[in-house]
Parts: sequence; C-alpha cells; structure tokens
Amino acid sequence: MYLIRSLTLFLLLTSASEATTSRDIRIFEGSQGSDFFDPSSKHFVIVITSYNNKQWYLNNITSACNQAYKNFEIIFTDDCSPDNTGSLVESYLEKNPPSCKVTLIKNRVRCGALQNIYRSVAHCEPHHIIVSLDGDDWFAHTEVLSTLNNVYADDNVWMTHGQLQMYPGNTICYWSKKMPADVVKNNSYRSHPNIPTHLRTFYAWLFRKIKLEDLLHEGSFYPVTWDMAFMIPMMEISGGKNAFIDKVLYIYNECNAISDFRANKALQRALDLKIRAEKPYQPIKISPLFFTKHTAPTTSAVDLFVTSEDNPFDLHEFLISAQEYVHGYRNMYVAWTAHSEKIAALYRSFQQDFPSINFIQCPSPESLHVTYVLFLRYLKKNNEYVLTCRDTIPFKEDIDLPAGIKAIEDTQAQGLYCIDALTTYSFKLVAINDKLKASPFLYTPEQWKSQNPCIAALCNSTVVLNDLAHDHINTKHLLPQDVPNHVGLFIEA
Repeated sequence: MYLIRSLTLFLLLTSASEATTSRDIRIFEGSQGSDFFDPSSKHFVIVITSYNNKQWYLNNITSACNQAYKNFEIIFTDDCSPDNTGSLVESYLEKNPPSCKVTLIKNRVRCGALQNIYRSVAHCEPHHIIVSLDGDDWFAHTEVLSTLNNVYADDNVWMTHGQLQMYPGNTICYWSKKMPADVVKNNSYRSHPNIPTHLRTFYAWLFRKIKLEDLLHEGSFYPVTWDMAFMIPMMEISGGKNAFIDKVLYIYNECNAISDFRANKALQRALDLKIRAEKPYQPIKISPLFFTKHTAPTTSAVDLFVTSEDNPFDLHEFLISAQEYVHGYRNMYVAWTAHSEKIAALYRSFQQDFPSINFIQCPSPESLHVTYVLFLRYLKKNNEYVLTCRDTIPFKEDIDLPAGIKAIEDTQAQGLYCIDALTTYSFKLVAINDKLKASPFLYTPEQWKSQNPCIAALCNSTVVLNDLAHDHINTKHLLPQDVPNHVGLFIEA
C-alpha cells in the first residue's frame, strides 16, 4: 500500500540497531539538461556501491562522471565507510560539479552491496539500464556508455556481460566468455562453471523479475556471491537475449585487501552451491516494455473484505475511515454476525448509512470463515486481489491499492501487510528519504511471527487460500499468522 500523503514508506531491515534516519542523501543535479538527448538514446544509471575505498574512489568516480555519453545518471552509495570514502566523494563532487545527475547516499549503518544495489534499482524506471560498478574498480575509458548504447540499440538485448582487465598487470580475464549455445538452449546456467562477469548491465525491469526471496539468505540479502544471486536468474529469464561484449570496458582492481573474493571462502562456496541448487527461472519471450509501448495499462481488481462479530460501533468507525482513505478498490464486503437481535439491528441499520457497501449476515462466527473462503474462491477465478481488514482499527492515512498491487507484483512477494506501529517490533523500520522517489520495494526478512500486529493484508486470493489450507491464517481475524516462508512487504499503520 503506497501511502499518498505524508506517511513515509518504510524498508524493514534485519539490523535491530538501525535507526530511522539510516542514510544521508544529497543530489547533485548536474549542469546538463535533458532536452537535447536523442530520443533513441538509452538512459543509463551507473550504480556504484563502495566501502572503505579511500585509495580508489577518485579513479572510480571520475571514470563514471567523465563518460562522453550524455544520457545517464549516477547513484553512488557509500556503505558506512570508516575511512571517510563518502565524504571524499562528496567533496570531489562539490569541487568538480558533474554534468550528469549524481545521487550520493551515505549509509549510517552498513547494509552490504546487494541491498544497496537493490535500493538503487528500486528508484529507477523500468526502461532504465543499470550499469553496475564496484566502488574499488573503474571504467576502462570514456566511451563505455556509448558502446553500451550501440549494443542496446538491438531490442533483443536485455542484459550484457563482458570482458575485464585486471589491475595491476593489465591481464585479460581468460574465463570471461560468451555463454555456450547449449547452456542457453538448455537453460543450464546454474550448472555452468562460469558466471557472467563485469561489466554487468541490465534493464531495471529485468532485475525486478527476480523473486525477492531469491536474493535473501537467512532473512538478509546475500553477503557474498551476491552477483550470482541476480545475474544467473536474469540470464535464465532473458532466454538468450543477452550480449557478451568482448571489448574491455572494465578495470578490475585486485589490490583491494577487502575485496569480496577474499572474504569468507567457506561461506562463498556454500552460497554458490545454494544458488546453483535453486530451481531455474523460465525464459520470457517478450519484454514488458513492448506492452508498455503497445497496450494500455491494466490494473488488477481488488475487493475489500472485513468481518465483524458483535462489534458494530468499531465497525462503523472503520467503514467511515475506509471510504475516506482507501483508494482503488472495486467493492467492499462486510460479513457480520451478532449474538443478539439488538446488535443485529445495529448492523442492519448500516445498510442505510453505507449503501455502496455489501453487507452479508452470517448465522455464527464459524460461518464468517466459510463466507470468506467462498468469497476468495470467487476472486480466484480471475486471479484477483483482496484487502482483508480488522474492524477494530480504522485507517488514518490514504492507501493506494493499485500501487500496493504493483509493489507485490514487482517484488513477487506474498503480500503487503499493514502493521501496528505502536507495538515493539524486533526489526527496525528505516525511512526512505523523500528526496528520492518513494520506492515500492519494501521488504522484510522471512522470520515474521504470529505476534506481529497485522491489521490489514493485501494479497492475491490464491495466496490467501493457500495460507488457509496450511493454517497460516488467524481464524478470528482472517489475517496472516506465523508464516515462516513468506517474504512480505510492510508499511506502518
């Protein structure tokens, strides 16, 4: 649920020590406008993740800023470097105003490269092309983006990998090669010994096809071998629509003592095997950008469903709030039951107060559950969504349901859950700075338990029916409970 007005979107992280102001963000707008861009030129976003690169930051940032190509921007994330890398980059940009837009993010808590990449891609448009550059490496020359633009002129190229040169020594990476035809044909990238390497580029929409859960290990983003976690799925999804660039575009720095390839070797091997053992993604034939160009946008239907048992007064307040604050639903249904005729009469009177709402009288509390299941089966026929709510807690902020559905479908999460912000929670909420576009990419680790105060859930009807079948739904409130394998999206109430 994307909150329209002043409510901040939150990213749920695994670090219990993280504060809500976890990042300092500064945007250098750049001296060049965009009016003169060739409409056929692609928009590239250079995504740089950096940690403790005081010695290498200058080569890195200058190689990005000095690209001859014009239609690009940079998102630079300093991951809480104790050697002051972020401030050094900021000082450089102040003294050397970039021609392109540069977003400088300085994390106050270390997050890891993959989470920083994920956040950066979340702020990009689907048609943007991501160019991944590690903070201790640099581009080989000023024509890197121009070269990429020529390659991406072919609509059948959705991602690229390439050739790199080692520093020092100028050695070419001998194992960086085009994927064999039989690997592409059989979709057997996970069993192939080599993985695509630098320079890694891809459409933002392609990255978003990866299930969020496949980027997580034990509830957190992969700490190492994270390049495998997203490159292999994208190779599979692209179905051969990738290009190997044999020209050297990337300088790989072997001098950095804290490079990932020197990290925990045992963990690297274990995560390598884990990723290779995962079920392959199936290729898709047509880019979503084709449908964006040639078809009108469609929105999945969503209905609001609430149950109420002997609680007409709270329900009345809830319905008023729902009509005021919830946007984008098709129909609202209220299934109610009462143990006395006096209370039942109050429920019936609501039909006059709320003529657009569908009220369903149920003979017993047990029948509320039955009614809900029948309702879900009806929605399932057309793969539709349901917003399930408690009648005891009214909405207080605007909620855009179509945006919520988009967030679910972009991340392939199980659902979007509204939680009670007043309850102590084992994970801290981290605000996304409002200087950037609010991102639909919210995530939580897998381990969320029944004590989580879920007060509303937006899910596909098929997901809810599956949870009901596995006793993952609270029978009283009809909301999720103790779902250990779910990756959910969360907002505060």
